[in-house]
Amino acid sequence: MPERNTVSWSVLIQAYARHSRLDLIERAFWRLEDQTVVAWSSIIQAFAQKGHGQQALNLFRLMELDGGASPDEITFVGILTACGHLGDLKEALRQFYSVTTDRKNLAITAEHYGCLIDILARLGHLGPICLRACPSSRTVPLGSL
Repeated sequence: MPERNTVSWSVLIQAYARHSRLDLIERAFWRLEDQTVVAWSSIIQAFAQKGHGQQALNLFRLMELDGGASPDEITFVGILTACGHLGDLKEALRQFYSVTTDRKNLAITAEHYGCLIDILARLGHLGPICLRACPSSRTVPLGSL
């Protein structure tokens, strides 16, 4: 790809993810001249969806330390997905609550609640706790459960 703009390379990262080419994802990401939140979110989501939750969390920490981009709502969907694959409810809740307390510029979405429900289900904790923990759960489509 001759031009290294974030959008085209993020699409390339997503295509590599569909084919489980994590090696090519990293190579494409680090060749980007400007790693924006779109690029960071793409690589975090790719690793999270392919079951490499720890690598996704490591990338998120790197993004926060010296990535030059601030995470957005989509980034946190990737983080919560990573926590789900790791079975790490404690980290998922810590990240979820950081959005509500430390990152007031971000909004909790139905996708975030869906990720928490997924984690609870994976750990066998889906039940009454879900109804208490998700006050706007009525906005989550039943098909996503």
